[in-house]
Amino acid sequence: MFGDLFQNDKGFVKQPIKELSENVQIGPFGSQLHKHDYINNGIPLINPIHILKSKIVPDQSFTLSREKYESLPNYRLRTNDIIMARRGEMGRCAIVTENENNYFCGTGSSFIRPKKSINPLFLLHALSSKSCKTYLEQNSQGVTMMNLNKKIILNLEIGVPPVSLQNQFTKSIQSIEAQKQLALISLEKSEALFNSLLQRAFKGELTT
Repeated sequence: MFGDLFQNDKGFVKQPIKELSENVQIGPFGSQLHKHDYINNGIPLINPIHILKSKIVPDQSFTLSREKYESLPNYRLRTNDIIMARRGEMGRCAIVTENENNYFCGTGSSFIRPKKSINPLFLLHALSSKSCKTYLEQNSQGVTMMNLNKKIILNLEIGVPPVSLQNQFTKSIQSIEAQKQLALISLEKSEALFNSLLQRAFKGELTT
C-alpha cells in the first residue's frame, strides 16, 4: 500500500518526525535513576528489553516507587505514544495502549507523541519497518553500542500518505489481529482437547 516510506517511492509528502509529533523525549540520564530506585510491583519502567514483537511486556521486578516516578514527570508515557529503543537493536518499538498509560520511559528508550493529524498505528509500522531500522543503524552514534539522540529522531523523514489511507491500513491491521486472536483461541482449544484425549488414552478410557 505504502511502498518504502523512506525511499518514498509512492511520492507522498515527506515530513520529519519533528513535524509529526507533539513531543519527542529521550529517556532519563543514568544520573537521574540509580539501582536503588528500582523496586518490585511499583510503576513499570519500559526499556528496550520490555518491547517484544511491537508489544510492551513490563517486568514487575523492574519498577519505580511513586515518589521517584513523581519526581520525573517528563518521562511519563501516554496512550498512543510510540516508545522505541534508542540503544542496541534499532527499530524496536511499540504503541502505548490504555493498559500502559502512565508507565515510565526507561533510560534505554525514547518516545514520540504523535500529533492528532497522524495515525499512531501507521507511525508505529513505519518506525518498525526494515527501511527505518536500516536508516537508524546508519545514523546512530556509538562504537560498542548503537545509540540515538533526540536530534536524529526529530530529523527522521518519512513519506506521509493521506490520513484516509493511514486509517484504511489501520483497519486492515486490526482485522488481521482479530483473526489471529481467533486462530490462537481455536488452537488452544484444539491442544486442550488433544491433551485431554491423550490422558484418557493413557488411562485406558478410550476404546477403538
